[in-house]
Amino acid sequence: MHLIAEANTRKGIDKPWKWLEDHLVKELAALDDPYEKETFVLTKVNSLVSSLDAGEDTNNDEKMRAATRAFRQIFELSASERLAKIQISLRDIESLHKETSKRGLLADSIKVITRSKNEYFFSNLFQREETYDLLVQLTNLSMQKLLQNTALDFAPGSSLDTRTTAEQPSIAKGATFSLQNSHTQLNKISLKEDLQQQKRNEQYQARFRLPSSEHLIIEVDAILSVPTREEKYQGKLGLSENFITFMSADTNLCSAAIPLFVIRRVERINPKSHLCILAITTWHQMKIVFQIQGSRKLGESYCSELKINLKEQAKVMKILKPFLKTCVSESMLKEKETPEYGGLGLKFGYPGDIRRSKEKGKNKYWLSYLKDNGRNLTLLKYPDFSRLVKIGLPNHLRGEIWEICSGSIYLRCMNPGYYQRIHDENAGKVSISTGEIEKDLNRSLPEYAAYQTAEGIDTLRRVLTAYSWKNPALGYCQAMNIVASAILIHMSEEQAFWTISILCERFLPGYYSTSMYGALLDQSIFEHLVEQCIPALHEHLKKADIQLSVACLPWFLSLFINTMPLSFAFRVLDCFFMDGPHVLFQIALAILKINESTLSKAKDDGAFIHVLKQYFTKLDDPLYPNSKNPRAKLLTKFHELMLVAFKEFAEINIDCINELRKSHQFRIVHNIESFTKRTHIRNLVETSRFNKEELSVIYDRFYDIQFYNNKKQSENPDLKMDFWGFQKFLATIAPWAVMETSTESQRLLKGHGSLLIQKKTVGSSFIEKLFKHFDRSRCGSLSLHDVANGLQDIMFGDLMAQIQFFFHLHDEDEDGLLSKEDVLQMSESFLFLFRNEKDDRYLRAVSNFLQNSI
Repeated sequence: MHLIAEANTRKGIDKPWKWLEDHLVKELAALDDPYEKETFVLTKVNSLVSSLDAGEDTNNDEKMRAATRAFRQIFELSASERLAKIQISLRDIESLHKETSKRGLLADSIKVITRSKNEYFFSNLFQREETYDLLVQLTNLSMQKLLQNTALDFAPGSSLDTRTTAEQPSIAKGATFSLQNSHTQLNKISLKEDLQQQKRNEQYQARFRLPSSEHLIIEVDAILSVPTREEKYQGKLGLSENFITFMSADTNLCSAAIPLFVIRRVERINPKSHLCILAITTWHQMKIVFQIQGSRKLGESYCSELKINLKEQAKVMKILKPFLKTCVSESMLKEKETPEYGGLGLKFGYPGDIRRSKEKGKNKYWLSYLKDNGRNLTLLKYPDFSRLVKIGLPNHLRGEIWEICSGSIYLRCMNPGYYQRIHDENAGKVSISTGEIEKDLNRSLPEYAAYQTAEGIDTLRRVLTAYSWKNPALGYCQAMNIVASAILIHMSEEQAFWTISILCERFLPGYYSTSMYGALLDQSIFEHLVEQCIPALHEHLKKADIQLSVACLPWFLSLFINTMPLSFAFRVLDCFFMDGPHVLFQIALAILKINESTLSKAKDDGAFIHVLKQYFTKLDDPLYPNSKNPRAKLLTKFHELMLVAFKEFAEINIDCINELRKSHQFRIVHNIESFTKRTHIRNLVETSRFNKEELSVIYDRFYDIQFYNNKKQSENPDLKMDFWGFQKFLATIAPWAVMETSTESQRLLKGHGSLLIQKKTVGSSFIEKLFKHFDRSRCGSLSLHDVANGLQDIMFGDLMAQIQFFFHLHDEDEDGLLSKEDVLQMSESFLFLFRNEKDDRYLRAVSNFLQNSI
């Protein structure tokens, strides 16, 4: 029971009661949904609180005044009370989750826990969901920057000779794709709007597996229909720079992402009607009809945007014919027995028993589907598509379907010639990654015939090396060779190259980085899911001190390729590319669930792993060997595994995994950062005069500056500090380095270490001299080691060492003598250093210095 109003008389209490009847009761009676009632009351209360003014505020920020008034009204505080500001660095957040209010009535609160274990409980949030989403998005960006700081000092994929990287994928000469809507005006938008747009575009790209250059321009309600099907599908029709997309309201019914450059014709059916109906004819002569729902104005707006973007595509359609020659689906429909384009399997054969794989039956079903529903770039996905993939793909078509499902087919089509160009531009170069690749080549599926030959090894080497040049920050990591070698059985080199790119950068981000943060994050999530879904087994593992990651981490890193027979691993990959990374969790949980009783008897890691190895060797065994039903006799333990994975763990979907990644990433990233910090400090040489605590402070201040630096990692892969960062770093450890005016800081690092000075002052000149002194390698930037050594020289030198330091600092021509100009500059430096002293003793000292020196 809650007090709503109080008064000394009946008349006094009738007034607020009448207000409730007039403004709340009638409206609430019209609402059936409890959530809608709660939302209505919250909105009403929010409006009331914001309109009440319980005192005069001197704060000029209207939003702050409104928040202060609301705060006083809610907690019945006096007018003298003010709303306090709490500043929490995003990088210090260790836990962020939604909670109900302390009274347990409303889900209107957010709880934040920092690395120092301080807890903050923010309640009475009228826009809790929006606030939480923005915080999660900002903290995700913060975690990404933290991971950049934990990277190696030198990108493993960069050339050891020139430390230059290959250019990013670009369109072939003569073909230009629209990377930004040409008529879009670049208006200034708020951070909130920018984050909302970014989130919207990322969700759009992930939903249709589109390149990161695509942005959702317009989206409308529409109905899709095709002549070959009776069904009509209600959904969302979208448009980006280079794609037209459709997703049915029930996402399992129909989806399509059609490049604009494969559209032959667009017709407006009955243009005089108030309805907007578009008929699109694709390159493969398939007709798709979209009936746009809503006002005529909305339909006209969509048509206008589509017309503008289609004009940009006419000049790139010439790349289509050469590309389609590399698609197996084209040769299938021409009824060619052997495709001309594909992976190593065309020459060396495919794993598994061909007789049991039922290739002819699969080919028949897929041929029928591709004839009716488009192929490669024009494919429409219906429920039949998903069922056919889960049944198993034909060997020669598998590579192309992986491309379509992952979205790598779009990158390959839109970047013709890039794969060969990256090899040509980096011919003869070596890097840390190329050395690591050579070590692992002969350990990549050695049982497969192709990798017992020079041809197979060379193919694998070229793909892994090309990717290390494309993404030097990641380069190469063990287990990439296993995945690439398996993919190459069904894909050409160029197909595998782009699929590996999608795999490392979108499906499994961070799995193959130097810190392997993605794999560690997913292992943390997997252990959480085991605890939730198989609690008895989790409790046993905890009591027996069995490390789940010892057995299961290789499953995730190799995508089960090194775990189960290849023919079954490819079936897992079929589902993985179609549905997403959550399939790995479903399969792994199903393995543990099926073997739960046996695993619960394991007493150590060795016994646990042995049980699982035995299970994988029997995946081909019949599930019901004694059954009289001929269909049941055909079922194997692998069929049981897939059934358990997709039935019992259906709730483990991509949304579930994404949410868990958001909540678990804080702890993982902070653990990696702590480990990296200890490693960096331990590897510092010639810094023995600093103790560990002092080095820790220097490390924190150094990387704090790098964290808030605006440069992207791709622009600064070495994570070294430029002059701008050095000036800010000094200001955090020395009061004299804090500049009083912004013009003191107006300098940029440009070119090969040269300084472009917009306004040169005494302070900036002195800090410039320090920067050059610390930069002993003369590369124009400072590493943590440079900064620590430079500070050590200053802080621990005796009087003569300090005098010598200042002498060399101002002896710019390094002739061992100070000119009159040098002495004057030194005196100005002294005046700058002592400018904040309260008395004038230093003035006399500097004056005496000048008199005795000149």
